[in-house]
Amino acid sequence: MRDLTVPQNPGVCPIEPAPVDLGAVYTRPEVVAFMLDDLGLTATKDWSCVRLLEPSCGDGAFLVEVARRAGSWAASGPSTRWECLDEAVVGVEIDYRAAARAVRLIAAALLDVGADAARAAKIAACWVRVADFLDIWNTLGDFTHVVGNPPYIRIESIAASKLADWRARFPTMTGRADIYVAFYEACLRTLRPEGRLSFICANRWMKAAYGRELRRFISANFAVERIVDLPHTDCFAGDVCAYPAITVIGGVERRLTEAQVLEAGAGPFDRTAIERSVPCMLAQARFGVAPWVVGSFDRLALAEAISARFPSIEAAGCRVGVGVATGADAVYVGLKGSLPVESDRRVPFVSRDDISGRRADSARREIINVFSLDGSLVDLCRYPRLKAYLRRHEVVLRARHVARKAPARWYRTIDRINPAVVSQEKILVCDIAPVITMAIGARGLCPDHNLYTILTDRWPIEALFDLLSSGLADLYASLNSVQMRGGSYRFQAQTIRLIHIPEWDALSPALRAAWTERAWTERAGTEQAGHAPSRRLLADTLGLSLDDVALLASCAEARRP
Repeated sequence: MRDLTVPQNPGVCPIEPAPVDLGAVYTRPEVVAFMLDDLGLTATKDWSCVRLLEPSCGDGAFLVEVARRAGSWAASGPSTRWECLDEAVVGVEIDYRAAARAVRLIAAALLDVGADAARAAKIAACWVRVADFLDIWNTLGDFTHVVGNPPYIRIESIAASKLADWRARFPTMTGRADIYVAFYEACLRTLRPEGRLSFICANRWMKAAYGRELRRFISANFAVERIVDLPHTDCFAGDVCAYPAITVIGGVERRLTEAQVLEAGAGPFDRTAIERSVPCMLAQARFGVAPWVVGSFDRLALAEAISARFPSIEAAGCRVGVGVATGADAVYVGLKGSLPVESDRRVPFVSRDDISGRRADSARREIINVFSLDGSLVDLCRYPRLKAYLRRHEVVLRARHVARKAPARWYRTIDRINPAVVSQEKILVCDIAPVITMAIGARGLCPDHNLYTILTDRWPIEALFDLLSSGLADLYASLNSVQMRGGSYRFQAQTIRLIHIPEWDALSPALRAAWTERAWTERAGTEQAGHAPSRRLLADTLGLSLDDVALLASCAEARRP
């Protein structure tokens, strides 16, 4: 770590090259002003009681506005107020060039509100430090306020040694977590019991599997005060591949029982519209380990009513799974008839490209099955064509992680082809799509790793497909799935498992007969096939009003032609 002085002496402050991919995304001034006001950090605030942290200050988007406010407070009272500001703020920035700009801009802002040049230079230099925040966070002391926009760096862009170090030091950084997860944890650990943190950041961690441990950490130790969801709002300078939210989290002494949740509209950041909107008050119990739902509250109420009435889809007798990953599709997968191996080692391999309607009855590609029915690897000596083909690609196959872990099993695929899945009809769910995309997969098809599967021995498969397609699957997916750039949702097994449905045997004989008749109609392809279940049938099955069923149906309308 190095203290930064105003860059007037090149010998003290040489300009150094910035590290690669620092994840810098700068926040618009109107968003900065809103966040500082929300924390009560105004020009009339007593800044002698403030100790503020900005962990990735960049060139000063937040700290320049802080300087205007804190400087205005100091200028309006005795000269001793200026002395309070030296230690009031800590800003950390890894990029020396951005930090140098921040110091200049902070000093200029202080000059504008009445500081003399020497005082402005001193305060600005005290505020900004050049360092990797994650390396020094536990040396900075504690804070009454933390504010900022933490960096965005995907794990693919992080050196393996650095990633391992961060994961060892920050337990919340699991799975495919972005670096901002570690920033959340470190900053929250510096927060005083009465303190408050406000971050604007991608909202994926609130629902994604990689955010699970961060959600657990927050729910166990802090309180969510406010979330302003901004999925389609322009909050940053430049184009950003993220749907952001402003999250305000309080220390344990704030003893909050509810959180205020607002959802902003699309387009430019509109503070007035946000402040005029009616917030939804959610109990702290909602902010646990499970995905956080922070919008679409009419749909949320409907999903909660259904969930309270019926068991989860797996408790109702369905099995949720995922398709097969090989680690080397170029070797194991090919067009139908193109793989030079024995015919009984080839299995039709269905993908999202094979889904264009209600059913997927065939696949354009095949996958090599290297497993026996009992789950063991086949003996290559019994399959000379397969052996010769795999030997030609042995170098590639042995380089895979799964082969390095077990060299004697070097030709196995990552996942085993499950005969029970292949031999049974199943509902296929695409992993990424603007709306949930499903089809009934025929017997004999093996799903690829971009498809999730739902199997059942209780519900007639056609009836279950109709029930889920009525809007029920879309309802749960829209609430619990992570939204990607462009509006698509990432559907995962954990999302599907959150769906609740009735148990087949718990339905009345009349309802079972109605659904069975629908299943027969769809399979027979009669004139009535392809029509959605009647609203009365859905209302009776799910115990809903017709208005609730209309809301449910609206969830699926975007999927229907």
